[in-house]
Amino acid sequence: MGLLASKKEAARIDRINVSSKNGLLNKYAYFSPADSPYVFEVSSEN
Repeated sequence: MGLLASKKEAARIDRINVSSKNGLLNKYAYFSPADSPYVFEVSSEN
């Protein structure tokens, strides 16, 4: 997992979650370009 938070660098966070009910593994990634007010989320279910 990592988070970059400089004005000149992009911010990125990676997460993994496992459901205790159904055993599904979910992967999440969050990305924000430098000097941008937007955060993008990408997720996948495995």
